[in-house]
Amino acid sequence: MVAPGEYTLRLSANQEVVETQALVIPDPRIEATSEEYAAQQVILKAVETAVREIHNSVNEMRKVKKQLLQIKESLKLVEGTTALQDSATAIVKKITTWEEALIQPNQKTFQDVINFPNKLNAELIDLKVEWMNLCLSLHKGQNKE
Repeated sequence: MVAPGEYTLRLSANQEVVETQALVIPDPRIEATSEEYAAQQVILKAVETAVREIHNSVNEMRKVKKQLLQIKESLKLVEGTTALQDSATAIVKKITTWEEALIQPNQKTFQDVINFPNKLNAELIDLKVEWMNLCLSLHKGQNKE
């Protein structure tokens, strides 16, 4: 959901980019000021940014975890590195615990939400959807049908 206004639409495929302008007009059934639309966009953008940052952080930490596991494998060939290997294992476990607090890595299909509880990223996405629904329902009494 976007606020009324002018937008640039961009489609990118195979290193080709096509752009066009679009004008999103306000829903005539809803009486909302531009300030109200702007406030809504601030909240929605903040949630979207938080989700994106969570996903980027998880991806970066997965790279770190992979590197640690590779280093640990290499250290197995070197005598006297048991403490380092143990440290790598401990860090990997901490990264996994941190990741599992932010995302649900076991959810692979839409039905997996039954078996595996949502984590912070899914809760934020749900918050965004609920916020949009709330805003729409608050304005239903204003419908000019």
